[in-house]
Amino acid sequence: MTDNDFSTQDLTIPRMSSYLELSGWQRVHDNESWRVFHGRKSASGKRFEIALPKDVIEEDYRLHVHHAIKILSSLQRKTWESAAYDILYHDRDLLRTRIIENAANASLPYDLASSYVRYMKKLIQYSASSERNARAHFKQPLSTGSKMLKHFRFGQTFKGSFGLQIVSSVGEEKHYVNKRKQHSLPGEEFRILPMERRVLERIARGLKATLKSRKQQDAEPLKQEFGGGFNSRMCEAIRDMIKISSEPFELSIIWSKTLSPSKDVGDIGTVRIGHEHIVYLDSAVKHLTYVPVNEATIKGRVIALSSSGNPQSKAVEERSIILDSNVEQKRSRKVRMNLTMNDYKKAHTAHMNWDTVSVTGLLQMKGSLWHMSDPRDFQILT
Repeated sequence: MTDNDFSTQDLTIPRMSSYLELSGWQRVHDNESWRVFHGRKSASGKRFEIALPKDVIEEDYRLHVHHAIKILSSLQRKTWESAAYDILYHDRDLLRTRIIENAANASLPYDLASSYVRYMKKLIQYSASSERNARAHFKQPLSTGSKMLKHFRFGQTFKGSFGLQIVSSVGEEKHYVNKRKQHSLPGEEFRILPMERRVLERIARGLKATLKSRKQQDAEPLKQEFGGGFNSRMCEAIRDMIKISSEPFELSIIWSKTLSPSKDVGDIGTVRIGHEHIVYLDSAVKHLTYVPVNEATIKGRVIALSSSGNPQSKAVEERSIILDSNVEQKRSRKVRMNLTMNDYKKAHTAHMNWDTVSVTGLLQMKGSLWHMSDPRDFQILT
């Protein structure tokens, strides 16, 4: 982005205000004409100030916002363009691919560029499929994966070799409190992130497992961590992206300021992937394609219910619950699962009556939360 590309339609008062407040600026004045923010103190002891007009013609507003970005870029020691970019995308997750091939003129042959796009599509599609059902291998992507593709959008390319950027609007997380008894005091708090964030966090975990496999010279991290990381198809996507070029490529994820990432992926930064990783991805693909399904039956109480829409509508895809299950009567384990409409109704009844339930499925660890895939035989144990 340059000053000539600057659009006041993108940098509106609400967007500017949101960015400033999330960056530590305090709103000190707000009336029908002006919104004023104070930042940190300068060397003279006075606080830096940014004032945004509310009711002016576009050209005047443009000048004020340009000045505000100039202040931010100076304080952050960034270029004007970089500071404006941060504001534009502060409430979005960004998945960026930097292709080092032919870096001199920042261009690629059409067939190579289209291949990168195709494999990025595959990566997102199968990541969303695993968020619906954490399998090691899929013959075809689930419908959830195809629908999630409509959420992700291509953003403008960025400088530095050939850069592709995928933009994701971030939804809201849901907080739950673990209650040992229905009316006891609140206990441990935990969160469920929106699907669009979970898709990218799964990609981040898979990338970290890829680097870990290379460091250990053993594909076990990729093989063992498919519950929260790469399935076989995601390994294929990354492997095939490597094979496109003789040069490595870089993947980076920039998290939205409006929703903090899970602790294990908050520091993902930039990951460079090259031909030295292929042997481990190949080994993981072979293993994950034939991972046996180990089923488990668990018992516990429903401590949280969540639906992406009206739970009685057939169009709703996600009806999830969290089960607080005892492990050998020694400690509790929170297990998240997606249920059918009828089983979700049973879960609601069990929750209201604080009954114990039983359910069978594939139990796996995903991030900080256990997940049960293909849950069935859901029963209320009175």
